[in-house]
Amino acid sequence: MHWIVLGIVGLTLVVSASRFPRLAFALLGVLIVVAVITVQLNSKNDERSDSLISNSEVELFKVTLTSGYGGSYDMKGILRNRSLASSIVEVVVQIQMLDCPTQGKSDRVDCNELGRITTRITSDVPPGHNQEFNTNLSIQASKVSGYLTWDYQISKVIGRPYQY
Repeated sequence: MHWIVLGIVGLTLVVSASRFPRLAFALLGVLIVVAVITVQLNSKNDERSDSLISNSEVELFKVTLTSGYGGSYDMKGILRNRSLASSIVEVVVQIQMLDCPTQGKSDRVDCNELGRITTRITSDVPPGHNQEFNTNLSIQASKVSGYLTWDYQISKVIGRPYQY
């Protein structure tokens, strides 16, 4: 729909420029000002949405990482929203791929980092609900000499007010 409106406005500017060039340039200036104001307002809305939900109110659990297609990995799990008033729109997760000599989460001191990636999980999760997620990670691992282990941490959560 937006493209149709932009096409009509563009065609109107081209037609009016041939007969009324001053009017066409004035309309173009007004459209540019409106576009800049719209972008500014939208960026302020995005900033406000970052503060609606804190990272501590979001939890990833039952996360599994398995080999995917073409050397990639599939990350699956459940996203839990512990907020009482805001829905989750997007979660940014930092993922670290480790090569550890022993299997288990307690001893990560002797692990070698094989790679690091940031992924975005987009999912609409209402307050107090869980939602399954599935995302593909394009991270290339060098040869693993021990046990392949993953660490992940939520770095950013974008939310919006929940409307009952």
